[in-house]
Amino acid sequence: MKPHYRTNNILKYELSNSDGEVDNRMPFTPFGPIPEIGTFFKISSKEWLNKNISEININIFWNKESLPKDFLKYYADYPNIQGLDHEFFKVKINTSQNRQSSALLNDHSFNLFQVNKKKAEISYKSEFRLRVGENIDFTNYFEGIYIILIEPDWGFGNAIFPQLFSEVVLENNRWLNRLLKRQLQLPNPPYIPIVDKIEIVYTYLKQP
Repeated sequence: MKPHYRTNNILKYELSNSDGEVDNRMPFTPFGPIPEIGTFFKISSKEWLNKNISEININIFWNKESLPKDFLKYYADYPNIQGLDHEFFKVKINTSQNRQSSALLNDHSFNLFQVNKKKAEISYKSEFRLRVGENIDFTNYFEGIYIILIEPDWGFGNAIFPQLFSEVVLENNRWLNRLLKRQLQLPNPPYIPIVDKIEIVYTYLKQP
Protein backbone atom coordinates (compact mmCIF):
# COMPACT_ATOMS: atom_id res chain seq x y z
CA MET A 1 0.00 0.00 0.00
CA LYS A 2 1.31 3.42 -0.94
CA PRO A 3 2.13 5.62 2.09
CA HIS A 4 -0.39 8.40 2.65
CA TYR A 5 1.04 11.71 3.79
CA ARG A 6 -1.01 14.58 5.13
CA THR A 7 -0.08 18.26 5.39
CA ASN A 8 -1.42 20.57 8.11
CA ASN A 9 -1.06 24.23 9.01
CA ILE A 10 -0.37 24.73 12.70
CA LEU A 11 -2.68 27.40 14.08
CA LYS A 12 -1.92 26.89 17.78
CA TYR A 13 1.64 26.72 19.00
CA GLU A 14 3.69 27.85 21.99
CA LEU A 15 6.88 29.89 21.93
CA SER A 16 9.63 30.24 24.48
CA ASN A 17 13.22 31.43 24.45
CA SER A 18 16.27 31.50 26.71
CA ASP A 19 14.41 33.90 29.03
CA GLY A 20 11.13 31.96 29.31
CA GLU A 21 7.70 31.93 27.66
CA VAL A 22 6.96 34.31 24.77
CA ASP A 23 3.63 35.88 23.87
CA ASN A 24 3.28 35.28 20.11
CA ARG A 25 0.21 37.50 19.80
CA MET A 26 2.52 40.49 19.33
CA PRO A 27 6.00 41.13 17.87
CA PHE A 28 8.70 39.48 19.97
CA THR A 29 12.48 39.12 20.24
CA PRO A 30 13.17 35.42 19.56
CA PHE A 31 16.66 35.41 21.09
CA GLY A 32 15.79 37.84 23.88
CA PRO A 33 16.87 41.48 24.33
CA ILE A 34 20.59 40.60 24.15
CA PRO A 35 21.01 37.96 21.45
CA GLU A 36 24.30 36.11 21.74
CA ILE A 37 25.76 32.74 20.84
CA GLY A 38 23.74 29.92 22.39
CA THR A 39 20.52 31.90 22.85
CA PHE A 40 17.54 30.15 21.32
CA PHE A 41 13.82 30.10 20.82
CA LYS A 42 11.59 27.05 20.87
CA ILE A 43 8.45 26.27 18.89
CA SER A 44 6.19 23.55 20.28
CA SER A 45 2.72 22.29 19.49
CA LYS A 46 0.49 19.49 20.74
CA GLU A 47 -0.33 18.71 17.12
CA TRP A 48 3.14 17.20 16.67
CA LEU A 49 2.75 14.64 19.44
CA ASN A 50 2.78 10.96 18.45
CA LYS A 51 2.98 11.67 14.71
CA ASN A 52 5.46 10.30 12.21
CA ILE A 53 6.66 13.66 10.88
CA SER A 54 8.45 13.78 7.55
CA GLU A 55 8.73 17.54 7.00
CA ILE A 56 8.29 20.84 8.85
CA ASN A 57 8.30 24.18 7.04
CA ILE A 58 8.76 27.29 9.17
CA ASN A 59 8.34 30.82 7.80
CA ILE A 60 9.61 33.62 10.02
CA PHE A 61 8.44 37.14 9.22
CA TRP A 62 10.82 39.77 10.57
CA ASN A 63 9.65 43.19 11.66
CA LYS A 64 10.16 45.37 8.58
CA GLU A 65 10.67 48.63 10.44
CA SER A 66 13.65 47.38 12.45
CA LEU A 67 15.26 45.02 9.90
CA PRO A 68 18.35 46.52 8.20
CA LYS A 69 18.29 46.37 4.42
CA ASP A 70 22.04 45.69 4.32
CA PHE A 71 24.04 44.36 7.28
CA LEU A 72 27.38 45.50 5.84
CA LYS A 73 26.16 49.11 5.77
CA TYR A 74 24.43 48.84 9.13
CA TYR A 75 27.59 47.58 10.84
CA ALA A 76 29.98 49.70 8.76
CA ASP A 77 31.41 51.45 11.85
CA TYR A 78 32.15 48.21 13.69
CA PRO A 79 35.69 46.73 13.57
CA ASN A 80 36.59 43.61 11.59
CA ILE A 81 33.30 43.17 9.71
CA GLN A 82 34.69 43.01 6.18
CA GLY A 83 32.39 41.01 3.95
CA LEU A 84 29.60 40.94 6.52
CA ASP A 85 26.32 39.87 4.91
CA HIS A 86 23.19 37.90 5.71
CA GLU A 87 25.14 34.61 5.66
CA PHE A 88 27.18 35.62 8.73
CA PHE A 89 24.20 34.94 11.00
CA LYS A 90 23.64 31.21 11.32
CA VAL A 91 21.49 28.93 13.44
CA LYS A 92 21.30 25.24 14.10
CA ILE A 93 18.08 23.41 14.79
CA ASN A 94 17.53 20.79 17.46
CA THR A 95 14.58 18.77 18.70
CA SER A 96 15.46 18.70 22.40
CA GLN A 97 16.95 21.02 25.01
CA ASN A 98 20.14 18.95 25.08
CA ARG A 99 22.23 21.32 23.00
CA GLN A 100 25.19 18.92 23.04
CA SER A 101 23.28 16.71 20.60
CA SER A 102 21.86 17.79 17.30
CA ALA A 103 19.05 16.65 15.07
CA LEU A 104 20.84 18.15 12.09
CA LEU A 105 22.37 15.79 9.57
CA ASN A 106 25.96 16.36 8.45
CA ASP A 107 26.31 19.36 10.80
CA HIS A 108 23.86 21.24 8.61
CA SER A 109 23.26 24.87 9.60
CA PHE A 110 20.86 27.48 8.29
CA ASN A 111 21.19 31.16 7.41
CA LEU A 112 19.01 33.08 9.84
CA PHE A 113 18.33 35.72 7.17
CA GLN A 114 17.77 35.48 3.44
CA VAL A 115 17.98 37.94 0.56
CA ASN A 116 15.26 39.42 -1.60
CA LYS A 117 17.15 39.18 -4.89
CA LYS A 118 14.75 41.47 -6.77
CA LYS A 119 15.27 44.30 -4.27
CA ALA A 120 18.88 43.34 -3.46
CA GLU A 121 18.22 43.65 0.27
CA ILE A 122 17.61 41.48 3.31
CA SER A 123 14.23 39.73 3.02
CA TYR A 124 11.68 40.24 5.77
CA LYS A 125 10.84 36.52 5.40
CA SER A 126 13.10 33.59 6.29
CA GLU A 127 12.12 30.09 5.22
CA PHE A 128 13.33 26.94 6.97
CA ARG A 129 12.66 23.60 5.27
CA LEU A 130 13.26 20.66 7.60
CA ARG A 131 13.09 17.34 5.75
CA VAL A 132 13.76 13.92 7.23
CA GLY A 133 16.75 12.26 5.58
CA GLU A 134 17.85 15.50 3.95
CA ASN A 135 18.82 17.91 6.73
CA ILE A 136 17.18 16.74 9.95
CA ASP A 137 16.29 13.64 11.94
CA PHE A 138 13.11 13.53 14.02
CA THR A 139 13.65 9.99 15.33
CA ASN A 140 15.22 11.19 18.60
CA TYR A 141 13.19 12.57 21.50
CA PHE A 142 11.09 15.40 20.05
CA GLU A 143 10.26 18.24 22.46
CA GLY A 144 9.76 20.81 19.72
CA ILE A 145 11.90 22.88 17.37
CA TYR A 146 14.82 24.72 18.98
CA ILE A 147 16.40 27.41 16.78
CA ILE A 148 19.81 28.21 18.27
CA LEU A 149 22.09 31.10 17.29
CA ILE A 150 25.60 29.74 16.54
CA GLU A 151 27.37 32.39 14.39
CA PRO A 152 29.07 34.85 14.33
CA ASP A 153 30.96 34.61 17.62
CA TRP A 154 30.15 38.27 18.42
CA GLY A 155 26.42 37.68 17.96
CA PHE A 156 24.84 40.98 16.91
CA GLY A 157 27.51 43.16 18.51
CA ASN A 158 26.05 43.71 21.99
CA ALA A 159 29.38 43.03 23.72
CA ILE A 160 31.32 45.22 21.26
CA PHE A 161 29.04 48.25 21.14
CA PRO A 162 29.56 49.89 24.58
CA GLN A 163 33.34 50.17 24.23
CA LEU A 164 33.12 51.13 20.55
CA PHE A 165 30.59 53.86 21.29
CA SER A 166 32.71 55.23 24.16
CA GLU A 167 35.84 55.33 22.00
CA VAL A 168 34.08 57.27 19.25
CA VAL A 169 32.57 59.76 21.71
CA LEU A 170 35.97 60.33 23.37
CA GLU A 171 37.64 60.85 20.01
CA ASN A 172 34.96 63.31 18.88
CA ASN A 173 35.34 65.29 22.11
CA ARG A 174 39.07 65.90 21.69
CA TRP A 175 39.55 69.66 21.48
CA LEU A 176 41.36 69.53 18.11
CA ASN A 177 38.65 67.40 16.52
CA ARG A 178 35.99 69.78 17.83
CA LEU A 179 37.96 72.78 16.63
CA LEU A 180 38.32 71.31 13.14
CA LYS A 181 34.77 69.94 13.25
CA ARG A 182 36.24 66.54 12.52
CA GLN A 183 33.75 64.05 13.86
CA LEU A 184 33.56 60.29 13.50
CA GLN A 185 30.25 58.63 12.66
CA LEU A 186 28.62 57.13 15.73
CA PRO A 187 28.02 53.35 15.30
CA ASN A 188 24.49 52.05 14.99
CA PRO A 189 23.25 50.20 18.07
CA PRO A 190 23.34 46.41 17.74
CA TYR A 191 20.47 45.03 15.71
CA ILE A 192 18.02 43.04 17.82
CA PRO A 193 15.93 40.60 15.74
CA ILE A 194 12.19 41.13 16.11
CA VAL A 195 9.63 38.67 14.73
CA ASP A 196 6.17 39.82 13.67
CA LYS A 197 4.74 36.34 13.13
CA ILE A 198 5.56 32.72 12.37
CA GLU A 199 3.81 30.33 9.99
CA ILE A 200 4.27 26.57 10.38
CA VAL A 201 3.26 23.77 8.01
CA TYR A 202 4.12 20.13 8.65
CA THR A 203 3.70 16.84 6.81
CA TYR A 204 3.30 13.47 8.49
CA LEU A 205 2.63 9.86 7.60
CA LYS A 206 -1.02 9.12 8.27
CA GLN A 207 -1.64 5.79 9.93
CA PRO A 208 -4.03 3.45 8.03
